[in-house]
Amino acid sequence: MKKKSRIRRNNNQINQQEKSAGIFFPNRLSRYLFLTPLLLLPLLTLSFLFFFPLQFTEFKPKSMTEYLESMKTQPGKGKTPVLDFSSEEERALFFNLKIDELFWKNRLEIAKKDSIYLSIDLPDSLIVLELKGVSLRNCKIEEYQITPLYSQLKNQPQFLEWLTDPFSLIDESATISKAPIKVITAPKDTIEALEQLQPEVKIEKEDVQFVLGFDRNLLLEFSQTEPPTLMGRFELVLFNILKNVTTFFKDFYSLMSLQSASQDFWIKIRISQNDAKAIYRALPKNTWVALRF
Repeated sequence: MKKKSRIRRNNNQINQQEKSAGIFFPNRLSRYLFLTPLLLLPLLTLSFLFFFPLQFTEFKPKSMTEYLESMKTQPGKGKTPVLDFSSEEERALFFNLKIDELFWKNRLEIAKKDSIYLSIDLPDSLIVLELKGVSLRNCKIEEYQITPLYSQLKNQPQFLEWLTDPFSLIDESATISKAPIKVITAPKDTIEALEQLQPEVKIEKEDVQFVLGFDRNLLLEFSQTEPPTLMGRFELVLFNILKNVTTFFKDFYSLMSLQSASQDFWIKIRISQNDAKAIYRALPKNTWVALRF
């Protein structure tokens, strides 16, 4: 009798579980239809990220044959006339001269604005903080790396169009604060003021890494040349993880909106720690950059 009662209890429990599951999944087919998309969604997302055609959101290359023909037949404002070159050396020399011309034109245009801005000269390994054309600080570039996309576009008319105007800052992120603030309680009298007086200001020992995002998909990543501290390494790892997660969700949102994922034209620059802090904290929210390759 005891065995039968136990069997009946187990059967009742199984029936109750099946009934509760049957409310959502009345049969196996509905379960498969529900679980299959959940399993396929991560695979489809990864496949889209790796195989979906990448392009600039504002800098959209055409096929070079169509582009060169349009440049010959309809030369307009901001377009560079296409010439016939007898050799690749002449072509490279022409584009280098045009890039230098655009670099100085952009610096002259930004100098008319009332804001601190950047001039980055990669061939001379130099970054200049400027205001109204006056150099405020010269920073030496110890090392830099450019996206592989540069080798494909450096001698193409599209690249010159991309450099026609100065780049405007859109967003920024960093491992240090933009404007460090120290809160001090006002002293009651001169004796307390002398007690709070600090003859020397302590130098920060924070490791620096920051990213500046500009329009037309330009991304500048700055990092210090000095080896980071143990705590600094941990902060840099977290900073890079957050940066990659942000990029992933941005591309995922574009794919879900049936838009092609944007590909950033990134430049990684290594400078001294003091120069990195000075550049990041000196740049305002509304600033520009002129580039020379």
